[in-house]
Amino acid sequence: MSDLGEWEREEPHPENVNVDWIELDLSSIYSDDDLFKPRTFAIRVESSSDDSEWLIHDPVKFLTQTLGAQFDLKITRVTTFIVNHHNTLSRIHLYATASTTDDGTVGLTLTKVPPGP
Repeated sequence: MSDLGEWEREEPHPENVNVDWIELDLSSIYSDDDLFKPRTFAIRVESSSDDSEWLIHDPVKFLTQTLGAQFDLKITRVTTFIVNHHNTLSRIHLYATASTTDDGTVGLTLTKVPPGP
């Protein structure tokens, strides 16, 4: 999905999912007097893939080269919240939602979900 290259590790790792970010339509909740209307995006990455490692360990670089490039966004800072952080990342799907602000800050929520049976 990106030109970030491989994350440095010793063991074999899963392939990237290679899906683009999607933009979620939040227009129904905007107010007419909002000066700035935040945009929200979502993606899924495969646990332990290069995309997953970049997203977790260097989110500014990952978001700049993926979300920022795809939607022409300036990304300067990232605040991250992880749902189910007590669960290990092994064999887990990682879903990410990113909400933008007008100053380049992205609020990133990572949700770890175990795969089905």
